[in-house]
Amino acid sequence: MPMTMLNLTDLDNRVRSFEKLYGVSSVEMLRDDSFRARISEDVLLQWEAYVSQRVWLRESSDEMHREYLSRLTKESSKSRAKYETSKSTATSDVLSYAA
Repeated sequence: MPMTMLNLTDLDNRVRSFEKLYGVSSVEMLRDDSFRARISEDVLLQWEAYVSQRVWLRESSDEMHREYLSRLTKESSKSRAKYETSKSTATSDVLSYAA
């Protein structure tokens, strides 16, 4: 069986196509047993796989974004501190030269 790598947009499109085809949201599909009984098991497995993969990919993306922002904040504060230190040193050098 071939392996296909899907990005978040692809997963959204596939889930949306199932929702449009069957006229039911993914949440309703997961909760409504009577609806699930009317659809083939293969379709349900595929739909559920796309939904769970989409959830996992969104959570991974959010986590990576949070980590990036936390590192960016830490590094920018370090850079700001270095800049302030060098700025005050340069100012004192100029004042001592002027004296």
